[in-house]
Amino acid sequence: MAGVARLTGRPNVNLYKQHTGGSTTSWKAGDLVKLDATAGDLLIATAGHIQGMALAGSPGDVTTDCPVDVFTSDDSSFCVKYGTTTAATLPGKNCDVTFTTGAITVVDGGGTGDFIIEKVDGRDTVGTSGGRVVGRFLETSLDAEKGL
Repeated sequence: MAGVARLTGRPNVNLYKQHTGGSTTSWKAGDLVKLDATAGDLLIATAGHIQGMALAGSPGDVTTDCPVDVFTSDDSSFCVKYGTTTAATLPGKNCDVTFTTGAITVVDGGGTGDFIIEKVDGRDTVGTSGGRVVGRFLETSLDAEKGL
């Protein structure tokens, strides 16, 4: 599994143009993306707030629309890989997102972070290194909730 996968909730698909230039213009389907604060076009999320999940890889030009599942603070659940070994104690953990193209993971944020784990994904055995977890992105990490 690469990146993020929506498990529940209604997708909210919007189209955005790819940002012009720089290393932040290359992403894969399932990667977290955000909008450039000045131009309003699409970048890969490398830290901080996110707009949502890319539904296709970056097109390589600034004229093609890029479909994005925009995350809002509803009842949607998402599956991501946990950065280390999963444990039965993970539900309720507030996690930091590790932004890596094609390989988004979450790790224990020590009480702060952008993603809260609801459960260890049943498709993986508890104790799996890099196992999947299910949870929600926190409202404070979502650009759509901030009117961007």
